[in-house]
Amino acid sequence: MTHRERVIAALEHREPDRLPMDLGSSGFTGIVRPGYDRLREYLGFGGPGTIMNRSGQQVEPDEQILKRLDVDLRGFTLADPERTKDVELDDITYRDEWGVTRRKPPGCHYYEICGVPLAGDISAADIARFPWPDATDPGRARGLREKALRLRQETEYAVLFNARLHMVHQTQYLRGFEDW
Repeated sequence: MTHRERVIAALEHREPDRLPMDLGSSGFTGIVRPGYDRLREYLGFGGPGTIMNRSGQQVEPDEQILKRLDVDLRGFTLADPERTKDVELDDITYRDEWGVTRRKPPGCHYYEICGVPLAGDISAADIARFPWPDATDPGRARGLREKALRLRQETEYAVLFNARLHMVHQTQYLRGFEDW
């Protein structure tokens, strides 16, 4: 079976030749930077990978490593917006396009939430005034079609679109977990 056939068989509840493998095609199958760096060191090869989720420090693994581990899926995700960038507050703290402030404490593998824009008592007017991110920012879709087509037409991997925006989680980040 090809990688794609294996994944499709599993999704159709047919028995594949082996269990499909994934590493890093989505946030749910991701690997954080320290774990990825240890994996690279153990294998003795592989590029640094690309951070695909800053707050969680999840890495999109290098293709060499994916091939070595015989991973069946390849993911692609939204690009960064071009009109809105994270605001760097200091060396370990930033505010994202949603207004959520995150800090990476010493020794921590990821950024923790330390400020939320819609905490406390809020009204419909507060929500209406909120500066929502621009969903139409052209940077978000830049290169998506081309990458999806390349993966589909030039490889035998199953292709997964990682939307990266999980609405339940985003509402928790906007309100703070206690108020949510």
